Amino acid sequence: MADSGSIVQWATYGVFAADSLALGVVDLRTRRLPSALLYPLYGTGLIGLGTVALLQHRQPALAQAVVAMALVAALFAAVWWWNPQGLGFGDVRLAGLLGLYLGWWGAPAVFAGLFVACVAAAVAAVAIIVVSRTRGHAWRKKTLPYGPFLLCGAWVAIVWQWR
Repeated sequence: MADSGSIVQWATYGVFAADSLALGVVDLRTRRLPSALLYPLYGTGLIGLGTVALLQHRQPALAQAVVAMALVAALFAAVWWWNPQGLGFGDVRLAGLLGLYLGWWGAPAVFAGLFVACVAAAVAAVAIIVVSRTRGHAWRKKTLPYGPFLLCGAWVAIVWQWR
């Protein structure tokens, strides 16, 4: 039987999974990542993972999750500041959130999640360019929401770590 820490961890990531799906759909449709969906996940993650850390004596994992949250958010904020037309601030807020949930699993999970997201987004962007050029359409004005790629990359890394 699972201990209470494992149950809390599953519940925390379950809430994150459900909200990830909602965030991905909203970003695909509107090109926005609403704060009303993002900010509660910060609280869920901090409280849920904090509870797991106390129950399973995993305070270092919580500390690395909080540090990853801050570092990934700072990295994305720097990219946003450098080119605010290329990256939305919702992506910056999402990146910090992903740092929290991926950081729980360690730096390799953070790097893997971000790497998979970048590669997937790059492949999609190249596909859009190729298809647009073959059809004679202008591809420079096309936009691509980054949130769904960030979320997919994060979930690939989480599932890989959890296996």
